Amino acid sequence: MVIVNGDTYLGPREIALMYAKLINDLPDATWRTDVAVIHEDLAYVEWACKSATSKVEFGTDTFVVSNGLIVRQTASFTMVAGN
Repeated sequence: MVIVNGDTYLGPREIALMYAKLINDLPDATWRTDVAVIHEDLAYVEWACKSATSKVEFGTDTFVVSNGLIVRQTASFTMVAGN
């Protein structure tokens, strides 16, 4: 399960479609990780990215990991046009 900006995506198909849309909206983006903190089964990441057509100046992801797999994820970011 992934929750992104208040929308919930369940299962591999929905999650893959969500990521495909994100990559499409940020073509050939350059991604930057600003903060990454891992503690036990929880990971927190702050990031930004920029493409020729759009950018995210500040985004966050939180991951819950079990047996080496991401079992839950949340993300929050605002994508804007331009670079």
